[in-house]
Amino acid sequence: MSQRKKQASRLWTRKGPRPLERRVSAHTVLLLIKALWIRYSTISQVLLIYAISLFALLWLYVELYGSPALNTFLVWNAEATGFLARLFGPEVVVQDNLVIAGSFAARIVPECTSLAPLAVFLSGVIAFPTTLGHKLWGIILGLVVLPAVNIVRTTSLLFIGMFSWAAQDVAHVLVWQSLMIILAVVLWVLWWRTTNSIERVQP
Repeated sequence: MSQRKKQASRLWTRKGPRPLERRVSAHTVLLLIKALWIRYSTISQVLLIYAISLFALLWLYVELYGSPALNTFLVWNAEATGFLARLFGPEVVVQDNLVIAGSFAARIVPECTSLAPLAVFLSGVIAFPTTLGHKLWGIILGLVVLPAVNIVRTTSLLFIGMFSWAAQDVAHVLVWQSLMIILAVVLWVLWWRTTNSIERVQP
């Protein structure tokens, strides 16, 4: 009889942890999650606000596609590109958002502007916990630097296209688009470094 009880006890042990052990294990996991959330709550909030801001700005970008406001912005980019190109000598003609230099013509479309890098940069500025004045400084910084660099980008692509269409495609898709996103990130880091050390997010 006692041998049967021992066998039954062994079978129960092999089946897994007892209910009490399971409850203790689940309670420990919940405490661990709560501790991690308290420790990293600021970073979690920043990431959440960044994601919401980026989604909102990209949604606005899609909604403005084809609108008079966006078309005006495209024409401005074309005029600025033509103006900068003329400083280096070639005869450049601008017709709406079309820039013509010799036998090469480039049409400025929304993807050729600084709107996507601006969305990345401004989302980071909006999400970062700092003073309103510092956020405004970051927004102004992005609105000045990124469009200015993008005009240099479109002008360089215009000159590259005058000599080689294949090289222009590579420079446009592989080189400059990546550089603009990297610039947005680097610019945000430089802006972040101007904040007070107390305001910086620390884990």
